Amino acid sequence: MTFGHENCRSMVPRDGQTGRIGIRRETPSCCGGTLSSSYNNAMDTLKGLHEAIIDNDVDVVCKLLQEGADVNSIYNQETAFSKALAVGNDIIISKIINFETFDPNQPNRAERSPLFNAALRGRNDVVRVLISLGAIIDQRDYQGVTPLGATAYYNHGEAAELLIQHGADVNSESNNGETPLYRACANVSDTVVEVLLRYNCDVNKKPKSNHSQNRTPFMEAVPSKYQEEVQGKQKSKMLDIMKLLIAQGCDINAQDSRGNTALHYAIERTETLAVCLLAECGADLHLLEENGLSSFEAALSHSEPRYEIATYLLAYGFEIERCLANKPREDVKAAWESLLKTITLAPTSVRAMLLPLTIQSAPLFHQFSYEEKDKFKCLNEQEQEIVLRYFHKECPPTLEKLCRKVIRRHIRPCILRNIDTLPITWSQKRFLAYNFCYKSHNPLKLYELQLAIQEGNHKMAEQLLNIGLDLNTAITEQTPLTVAAIVGDIEMVKLLLKHGANPLVKDNQGQTAFHVASRFGHIPVLEVLFSHGVDVDIPNIQCETGLVCAAAHGKFETVLFLLSKGANPNKPNHSGIFPIHYAAGSGNDIVTSSIIENGGDIHVLDALGNTPLHVAASRGQMYTANNINLPYLYKSEVLMHFDAIKLMASPPSTSYFRENVVKHLDVIEILISAGADKASLTNDMLTPFKVAEKYRFFDSFVLLQ
Repeated sequence: MTFGHENCRSMVPRDGQTGRIGIRRETPSCCGGTLSSSYNNAMDTLKGLHEAIIDNDVDVVCKLLQEGADVNSIYNQETAFSKALAVGNDIIISKIINFETFDPNQPNRAERSPLFNAALRGRNDVVRVLISLGAIIDQRDYQGVTPLGATAYYNHGEAAELLIQHGADVNSESNNGETPLYRACANVSDTVVEVLLRYNCDVNKKPKSNHSQNRTPFMEAVPSKYQEEVQGKQKSKMLDIMKLLIAQGCDINAQDSRGNTALHYAIERTETLAVCLLAECGADLHLLEENGLSSFEAALSHSEPRYEIATYLLAYGFEIERCLANKPREDVKAAWESLLKTITLAPTSVRAMLLPLTIQSAPLFHQFSYEEKDKFKCLNEQEQEIVLRYFHKECPPTLEKLCRKVIRRHIRPCILRNIDTLPITWSQKRFLAYNFCYKSHNPLKLYELQLAIQEGNHKMAEQLLNIGLDLNTAITEQTPLTVAAIVGDIEMVKLLLKHGANPLVKDNQGQTAFHVASRFGHIPVLEVLFSHGVDVDIPNIQCETGLVCAAAHGKFETVLFLLSKGANPNKPNHSGIFPIHYAAGSGNDIVTSSIIENGGDIHVLDALGNTPLHVAASRGQMYTANNINLPYLYKSEVLMHFDAIKLMASPPSTSYFRENVVKHLDVIEILISAGADKASLTNDMLTPFKVAEKYRFFDSFVLLQ
């Protein structure tokens, strides 16, 4: 291939790396103007080639190649091949690869070879062709990452297997020591992980000590909110990777440069399911990180203590005694008092399980005399009774309790699993498990069920339902049925009801599935619940009906549906606001009319002394200014919160309203026609007209005067 009469490759200086050619703008003085002219022509042709690739102009690409455009030169960071691959035009890719001077090892400016780029994009067809043309299998980019490592970015398992079959090093390290497995775990590339493990990669190989705290691939596999909420990865895939690594024999107790294990990472990230998985699989619960904190202490010493995790760590065999061994009596007493005070801050539902487990797993009361029982006044009356009962009956501990402690120590780790294999009665197993009902309340299985519901995995959910779990137990505040109601998965709701879920059971937040479905506007779920006998006015723990829950969250189609089922429109929520106030404030004329037609009281006052007419006269802004959300008004939740902030600092504005659906004038007219009192006063002695004046709703003045 020539530019003019000279060979282009012989003219262009190399950039210092074998086989890598780069265009340089300086012109060697020995060549004079002839080379300068040739160089400019070459650059023009190269520029035209790249522009034609971007424009998907196959004819121009072919013409320029024949005229001498160099497919191996770099323009704007890319070679012709890497640009064509990014554009995705297979015809152009084929033309470039099959061109006589194409170099299968020529990298772009980031030193990424054609094989690297093809592997990165999962182009298995291109990978095969490049290998057949002699592409270097382990050619590295500027970070030292090989094509095999590139497959881990976007989970291209087939490309990974192709490369390994042609000699790729499964343990190749990048400049900072990352292996393909490490990268695959960090990017939740479960298919690539599976391939690498099948070809016996090193599961415990860490990066260099100054990178990522020297974490192992297994630590990288621990789920995180970032991967789930920002990267959009499925938590189930993260957990699958953990299970694959455990099955391959990875060191689950490995520690990073700060002494953290995978368990510490799971606790830090509040990944309770991962904590339970690690505990079930034999993780050492007592290993200390650099600050001397065990897993249990790490869970409770956090700025937002992980009470539920601490509870399960005790159930899985953590011994508080071991943390305080060989310490002076006063230090032990201080630690114990601190622990009790921490427990008192836990949610009531968690304390009910955490306190008894703490008492049984940490028999430290011999450090106190009975006269010191006032130390436990931080507990409520029922909890004090549990503690004092321990003083009366358990100090000193009975032989039976001492034997339990010894047995538990001898069957660690995987303590619950090992208890279940013992040839003893169920009551004896419960005794060894500190009365923790690990079969129907198995935390790992319940969390897996919750995850299956959230991700819509019906097959996994059915498998878990068949092992006899208690479906009316709340996990992370919610029951399986309320989780399904939040998701709005009708088939999952039916499946749970079929296996014994009680639609009347409240979760730890005091909500039934009916209230949750109303709040999220899942009408089909409500229909299923009605078919199972749920009353339309069933109250939650705050005595709220589904109707007012739906109205408060702007789900007005659901409001209309519930009204058609006979819901009472005159029941407020815990804030003292009625459905008609929410409808009026939201400017929903249809729902306001329907509430009135179904017996809604147009004169009823909210907790602030406002009638529905007052709220409509403010266009709902008297609510939004007081942090009472009216989601129906806004195009998005972000705009709703932004407007609430703006109202505190500036005059009222309706710039974020959904103008095409918000009809406050029509609502005002409907209320007045129904007999609303235009002279009624708020707690601040304002008439509806004065409210409209305050919130600059000028169009309503004629109606309200």
